[in-house]
Amino acid sequence: MSTIREILTEERRKTRRHVLPDLAPHVPVEHLEPVRAQTPKRRAAVLSRVMNLRPRALKLKPHHAGWLAAFALVLWQPMPVLIAMFIGFWMVFLGYALFGPERMTHLRSRVTRRMARLLEQRRALPELRLRREPEPDVFADRPDPFERIAPKTR
Repeated sequence: MSTIREILTEERRKTRRHVLPDLAPHVPVEHLEPVRAQTPKRRAAVLSRVMNLRPRALKLKPHHAGWLAAFALVLWQPMPVLIAMFIGFWMVFLGYALFGPERMTHLRSRVTRRMARLLEQRRALPELRLRREPEPDVFADRPDPFERIAPKTR
């Protein structure tokens, strides 16, 4: 068997142009063992990534925080979320069937106006102020370096 195998491998080597040499031609195939692929340590990698997260590195905007809370709620309690969506769907469906499209359009416009009013109230909060006065400009008494390259006016 080994002689036939050697003859076949030699024939293949001659027929192909770009064949790499055998790595271990003197070792019979029966003695070779397959190399088992090592599974990567995913748990350690995930834990190290989680531990490296710092709150100051996360710059969450309010709408991102809302999506994150919704995602966490779906992961934590999926059934109440599905039930709430199901009830909401049936409320809209029954409202449309009972009141008609005109009334539902009127209700939708009232809700959107109310939401816009709430958002305006939220935006009307007092603006942030500095806790201390800003330092005086150190270059205030020096000439402006960009005046020499400014276009000359006639």
